[in-house]
Amino acid sequence: MKTNREISAVINERLLDLCKKKNMTRYQLCMKTGVAQSSVCTALKGKTILATDTVLALCEGLGITPGEFFAGIDGSYQSLNQGEKNLLQSWERLNSKQKAAVKAFIEGLLLQ
Repeated sequence: MKTNREISAVINERLLDLCKKKNMTRYQLCMKTGVAQSSVCTALKGKTILATDTVLALCEGLGITPGEFFAGIDGSYQSLNQGEKNLLQSWERLNSKQKAAVKAFIEGLLLQ
């Protein structure tokens, strides 16, 4: 079982990776979410652990669900084929309006 510090390091790495993929600085993310930049910086330095509500706010600011945030942290993407990985990576780049449109389209296909 991982220690709190190890879990925090993995969460921090995921946060930085998602900011990079979304072309968003930590400052921009904090401004968008209202999360204090000092809280994020302190956590990224390993001095504190981000609170659950903070992670949820950051997910919202990144335009992703908590499930999307934590997907792949433990290597669970490894069981996916390359096409599935590409699809998930494309999904991560969509904004919330685009994601809603894709969901509606898929639901329509499933009804046929």
